[in-house]
Order: sequence, then C-alpha cells, then structure tokens
Amino acid sequence: MKTWLHGVLWIWIVGLSLEGKAKEMREVTRQPIPGQLFQVLVQTETPVAQQLNQMMTLFVELVSHTKEAEGARGKWKLTAFTAEMPAHKHGMVVTPTITTQGDGKWKIFPVKLHMMGHWRLSFSFEKDNQIQTLFQDLQVK
Repeated sequence: MKTWLHGVLWIWIVGLSLEGKAKEMREVTRQPIPGQLFQVLVQTETPVAQQLNQMMTLFVELVSHTKEAEGARGKWKLTAFTAEMPAHKHGMVVTPTITTQGDGKWKIFPVKLHMMGHWRLSFSFEKDNQIQTLFQDLQVK
C-alpha cells in the first residue's frame, strides 16, 4: 500500500512540474481611449523572437484604476481588429476572430504576422455609436 501511494504521489508531482508555470504575458501596447478613464492593454504569450510567422493570440483588456471607470468599461465593445503591412499594402493571411472573455476583455485568434517588417495593428472599439480606433506599430524581425 505504501509503495502504491508513493507511486501516485510521484505521478502527481511529475504532472505538476510538466504543466510548468503559467506563460509570461508580453505587453504589446497600453493606450488610453481618448476622453475615458481607462486604458486598452494588449498582451500576448508569444515571445518577440517567435512572432514571425507564428499563430498568436492577442489578449485585449480595458484596464482602469478607479471604481467609476470600472462600470463604464463594460459599455465598450471591441468590434474590429486588423494587422496590415502599410509598405506592402496587404494584411495577414489569416482571418482572426474576436471572442468576448467577460467584462472588458477579449481574445483575438489567430494573429499571424507572416513577413518581416513594419506591421500596423488596428483595434476598433464602439460605445453608443461612437467608434474609437487605436493603432500600434510593430517591427517584426
């Protein structure tokens, strides 16, 4: 019985270590929406060195530091996302889907920056027929 219990405990410990720690999030951008009390935070788990031609997930969240802004962020919706190479006049070779993750949080997948060079990410938010679009430029190597 004791050997069996040690075996089960060993399998459980090995299983925990194989899961490893949670992936580190890399901040892509943090920008305020003009006239609002919160910022748009965009993160990914994909390290910078691996962003070329990889399927990535972007995690978008409206972040605030006041209770007043917490209620306001739920009224905004992420309605569109694009990633384009302005110099080449084209976008990605995949079509991402925006999935709501709860109050002021979204997941965008797949995002695939398939060429080296300058990319422009565009995030469009809407509230009460008001649209705010934020841009982030990235250099993919």
